[in-house]
Amino acid sequence: NKHHYGWIHLYGHVHNGVEWNLMESVKRQMTELYQIPCEMYNVGAMLPYINYRPRTLEEIAQGYKEKCERRSLSV
Repeated sequence: NKHHYGWIHLYGHVHNGVEWNLMESVKRQMTELYQIPCEMYNVGAMLPYINYRPRTLEEIAQGYKEKCERRSLSV
């Protein structure tokens, strides 16, 4: 709720599979269909950029960006 007002959505429990792809699809749709920026980050503890440790928002955003870039290169 309110993600289009500049809020940041942190979510977890979706791992790296189907659920994460679904969340990424929602994010793309908000941006492409409605021109609404959608800042959403997967903060699952098992992800390499979280590695079961507390992270700052900046670390989460950078790690998420790098993971997405690697995923798009491997597709």
